[in-house]
Amino acid sequence: MTDAHIAAICAEYGIRIVGKSDRLSVKETRATACLRRIYEMHGEGHFRLVLSTVAETENNAGRLHDSLLYAVSDLVLANRELIEDDASRWLAVFDRCEVGQIQWEARGADAIMSRRHYIAAGIFRHVYREFGDRAIEPDLFDDERVA
Repeated sequence: MTDAHIAAICAEYGIRIVGKSDRLSVKETRATACLRRIYEMHGEGHFRLVLSTVAETENNAGRLHDSLLYAVSDLVLANRELIEDDASRWLAVFDRCEVGQIQWEARGADAIMSRRHYIAAGIFRHVYREFGDRAIEPDLFDDERVA
């Protein structure tokens, strides 16, 4: 596996790898080491599922930093059975999730935990609401609309 192979797979999902000094645009990332590590540790199938989750959902394509990619990888590992049962529902959760807001909040939590884990926990809250044991009958305060 080479960086060129990783870049080719990323390109299949519309993701472009840019240099460290380049300004990021939508569907661009500088996280080559992160991408390589995810691929090497978990294989191509897992790697593609992570890319699919971030690239094919509305709220994630512009925010492809290493902390998000690792967080999504962690979530995919922990929820593989849910994804295999209903991949479209998995992606729908990510469509509704305000990933950018979670990433922004993670910056303020650096003294408490890693951004990767903060982001994973923030996204998991949405996954749990969709797939968890309370998904059929949500909590009274689950409605997060703002007046």
